[in-house]
Amino acid sequence: MLPALAKQGFDESWGRYLSTLLAGPTGWNLRNELAHGFVDEVSAPITALLIQAAPYVATLVPSATDQPTPETE
Repeated sequence: MLPALAKQGFDESWGRYLSTLLAGPTGWNLRNELAHGFVDEVSAPITALLIQAAPYVATLVPSATDQPTPETE
């Protein structure tokens, strides 16, 4: 999803942050760890990082060019 967001003008620094936090081969790869149940308890620092990322991701909206038009429906 991050490469698709980058093509739409997604902030590069947030892209690096989310990639490192959630899916980076040199980062934590929390997406994989949490999705597959490899983490029994989430530490306070990781929780803080996820809480920081969640509101930003929640504010993302599709661009006007991503909206379907009557011609494309």
